[in-house]
Amino acid sequence: MMKQKLLRTAALLAGLLCVAAPLTPAQAGTVQVVNGNGAWQSTACERPSLPPLASTGSETAAPDIGRNTNNYNIFVENTQKYLNCLAQEAKADSETSSNAIMASLNKEMTEAQAAVKQAHDSLFAR
Repeated sequence: MMKQKLLRTAALLAGLLCVAAPLTPAQAGTVQVVNGNGAWQSTACERPSLPPLASTGSETAAPDIGRNTNNYNIFVENTQKYLNCLAQEAKADSETSSNAIMASLNKEMTEAQAAVKQAHDSLFAR
């Protein structure tokens, strides 16, 4: 029962993301749901490539070791930027999705309350 609720929620979220996509920044990620399994993917963040590294051993020249160390440090720095980008994009997408869900919920609740009032007024009008 709980699993079915989660699957319906995931499907609803994916649908709302598709509807809300035109309202969100061009750099929003994408959500795909297949057979109840969802996955989010960034569309704004580029994963850094592995750096070029020269082979090392006991006879490796100091300049090669220095170059390897520099390339590695740049790779680590770029990976940190990538991870920060992912976190920011995912947070923005999550907030956008949450806002879309709450706006839809509020609309449905307002419409249901209006229908109850309309039925009341029709039944008990003087």
